[in-house]
Amino acid sequence: MLLKIRTLKIAAFLIVLQAGLCLAAGNLLCDSGFEQSEPNWGFPDSGCWLKNAVFDDVAGCTMESARSGSNGLLLYTGFAIDQWQSQIYQDKPASAGKRYFASAWVNTSADVSWVDGSKVKVKLAFLDINKNLLIEYASDEVNTPGSGWSLLYFAANPAPRFTRYMRFTLSLEKPESGGLAIASFDDCTLREIECDDCIQFTEIPSCGNSDKLKGAVTGVNPADYSIGVYILNAGWWPKPTFASPWTEIQSDGSWQCDISTSPSDLNAAEVMAFLVPKAEIPDWPVDFTNQTGLPAMPGEAFRFPSVGAFRPSCGCNTLQFAGYNWLVKDSLDARVDPGQNWFDCNNAWVDADGYLHLKITNTAGKWRCAEVFTEDSLGDGTYKIEMQNNVASLDPNVVLGLFTWDEFAPQYKNRELDIEISQWGNPDNNNAQYVIQPWNKSGHLHRFNIDPCAADTITHTFDWGLGIVAFDSFFGSITPIQSWAYSGTDVPWPGGENFRINLWLDGGLPYSDDETEVVIKNFEFTPCVYQVEQASIDFNSVLISKTATLPVTITNEGQCSPYIVTIDVNGTDAANFFVADWSFSLLPGESKQIDVGFVPDTNRVFNANLRITGDKRLVNVPLTGNGVRFNYTRVPTVASPDFLQGTVSGVKPSDYRVVSYVLTDKWYIKPTYAKSALRPISSAGAWKCDIDVVPTDKLATQVASFLVPKTAGLPPLSLDSLDDSQMSQYQRISADKPALAISSVVANAGAAVSDDSITISGRYYITLAQLISTTQLCLSIYQADQLIWNTCVPFNFNEVTRKQGFSYNQNGVHITMKNFWNRLPVPYEYAGNIRLTLRRADLTCLRSPLTLKAEIGDFVASAVADESLDPAIINGSKPIPIQFLSGCTDSFRVDKLTIKNSSRANNDSVYIKGAITFRDEVPDLTLEDVSIGWGDATFTVPAGSFKRASRTRPKYSCTKAEAVDGGVVDALFDFKAGTFWLKVSKATLDTESDAVAFNLAMGIFSEGVFVDTGR
Repeated sequence: MLLKIRTLKIAAFLIVLQAGLCLAAGNLLCDSGFEQSEPNWGFPDSGCWLKNAVFDDVAGCTMESARSGSNGLLLYTGFAIDQWQSQIYQDKPASAGKRYFASAWVNTSADVSWVDGSKVKVKLAFLDINKNLLIEYASDEVNTPGSGWSLLYFAANPAPRFTRYMRFTLSLEKPESGGLAIASFDDCTLREIECDDCIQFTEIPSCGNSDKLKGAVTGVNPADYSIGVYILNAGWWPKPTFASPWTEIQSDGSWQCDISTSPSDLNAAEVMAFLVPKAEIPDWPVDFTNQTGLPAMPGEAFRFPSVGAFRPSCGCNTLQFAGYNWLVKDSLDARVDPGQNWFDCNNAWVDADGYLHLKITNTAGKWRCAEVFTEDSLGDGTYKIEMQNNVASLDPNVVLGLFTWDEFAPQYKNRELDIEISQWGNPDNNNAQYVIQPWNKSGHLHRFNIDPCAADTITHTFDWGLGIVAFDSFFGSITPIQSWAYSGTDVPWPGGENFRINLWLDGGLPYSDDETEVVIKNFEFTPCVYQVEQASIDFNSVLISKTATLPVTITNEGQCSPYIVTIDVNGTDAANFFVADWSFSLLPGESKQIDVGFVPDTNRVFNANLRITGDKRLVNVPLTGNGVRFNYTRVPTVASPDFLQGTVSGVKPSDYRVVSYVLTDKWYIKPTYAKSALRPISSAGAWKCDIDVVPTDKLATQVASFLVPKTAGLPPLSLDSLDDSQMSQYQRISADKPALAISSVVANAGAAVSDDSITISGRYYITLAQLISTTQLCLSIYQADQLIWNTCVPFNFNEVTRKQGFSYNQNGVHITMKNFWNRLPVPYEYAGNIRLTLRRADLTCLRSPLTLKAEIGDFVASAVADESLDPAIINGSKPIPIQFLSGCTDSFRVDKLTIKNSSRANNDSVYIKGAITFRDEVPDLTLEDVSIGWGDATFTVPAGSFKRASRTRPKYSCTKAEAVDGGVVDALFDFKAGTFWLKVSKATLDTESDAVAFNLAMGIFSEGVFVDTGR
């Protein structure tokens, strides 16, 4: 039979990721600077670090290894050949789609042992739920002794599908040879990248112009941050001055900085700005002023949100080629990368036919190279370069590069994708290669050969999409030379890169005295224009004990080919939803329908999130599957005469019956094999069954119930197995009959930490032998299998009276057991009530399900209280106070809902009252936008609409605030009490659906729930 369930239609929304990154507050690593460990030359003993090596003694915490603070880490290999690797690591929870920044300082001092060929790295691996490797990223490596302190760092691309953990590793490896290699580490960092456009330039003065640099920040509290501005002028220099290197941000997020405080500043070609929390102002403004080139900018800076740009009208020359503005590189009298060459802007020009010429010349004994790059960032798409085939005339040391490059993003390997024509100094080498940086990572480089005599013209292309780059080269425009594609999550995301063409010398000198010239005939760029769409999502039916599916259609409306789409389901109930075809290629104009399956294998409402990733866009679609809910509300303990009780929803009660069995020597139907075996379901969905009919029923330890259509035949009297084919077609729930049952849980949040309380009451069944043999009673409380409290107290059955029972009351712990003789059959002879009360306790992060475990001698029993299955036993049907979750997670709950539908247009209203908690610091609503989502509608209350409602606590209110897209909002948020109410009125709202998506977003808080409207 097909059963109708809720219909939900969610419109897609797109998030476009841009340059820069914003990091979550706080280092995710513990003991990141080794200050929590004893500097005793032993392995760090804080409990944070683990070792992963081919021998035991791999590392030590020492004062001598410190870069900052008192302590540092000494990492070393063994002397033997097989003692080649030393690694220490930390595992941390991670989620698919999130991005992280990793860094550590490393020192290979000249006065310590080293083995040639050794290398030091920082690595970040993403792992699945079983901690199997999904993908691993690594920093650049330090491979020379005497390097001093260097920062190793990188920003990983989004964590791939199935990610549940990440592993941060400090690694030292030597080649397979004898000898000891040693390196020091300190000041490690692992942070989540939370936003991508926190800082931007709004006005950039051109070269020679003394106007101020202007910008803006978003997504942060301006009062908590400062701007660090730097210009490139024969080194990176802080602005406006050394004495005052930090720029304040105005309350509206705007800022400005004087970058021309000395005459030479007027011609500084590049400018960068960093958004730095005031609480973390670093001491690096003058550390790199004597260096030249971007690599001198300390990598530590790139853990902060940043933005960089070239100043307009700088350099000795600009040119027009193929419809684009190109800047021409000139290094004056300095050697710069690539290859530490001199670059001369006179070595690039466009002829009368519109062809670009690049040349390497010898001027005054110096070999001078050429490079041009687009003034604008082009992004992902199809790059096409047509050039004359003069491969035969290229010196073996000459390199022709066709590539993307982001000057201001070394943490992303500068977003470099290369087509390079060169033999790299060896005339026997192939003369061309495709590269994904870093080139030395396995699978990132593909070499091939171009026949210098095959044709006069060569065309190179590469298609860059999310997760894939496809290279092609042709003689002329159609005869294939070579093709190669690389796909993976480490393909860089588009950002601030531009396209560059350069001609330079590997090693600084050519083989001969001949000058070299190449001619680029044309350049074309076709941007990717992807559109990811999904059909309306409608869980319109579910087959009992089977699966439901929903169709999702995705279309590639762009020009890039091939194009990778990935599908992921995440969230707490992700395991109940599945996608068989989770990664596939879409050609331009091609569409594909996928089916998302839903398996209702337990009995509650399921919520998850369908994540469709394509190009830089993420489409997030909330999923819900409430289907048939068939569950127990009370399972009697062993030997108890109580009735078995449960509920059913999602079906028409009059069309179904419930059949129950208990297990003794086999499964027997209850209460009797007659019409009474088919238990009716009330109009409210409740049912009950007497399972204690004959004496042997008291010995039954398990119970099973089936939901069967009324039209089905009478089930069998007994079953040897629950897998019997006669019952496999029906939905089943099973449970063990416990010797301990919880009848109530009352939890109260105190006014202060360690002032909470909880009382758990229940009923137990126990044998006389178990009571006599014990000397202590042990009780434990678990939350989701994690122990949160336990105690053992003395117990002497000879001192326990039948009338008064057992009582213990010390240190805020009160335990009572009331025992009585009950003439129970074997194995249970005693039954009674147990009660545990904890006062003056810290119950932070407490939530259901809760498990009470009791141990009395050989007697071990446990009982579970779960507010989602049996809400009546939690606080008298109320949930555990949400205030316990403050500081633990972002969450909110709806406690009261009133919807009013008006016959007049734009006059609906909804009133919502509930509770709310924050994982991090609560937002200041006087400075934040507050967005309220109801179904497909979003109501954004602009910053400044809320006022503080209390001088001493984080309490904010707004009255008749005009939302940006229409509607009026009244609201009160009391973040200390963890409560809120809000009203949206004078709006068009979904007032008819039985389930509506309700969302709140403020600051970094963004959460949503599905609200049962009662329709």
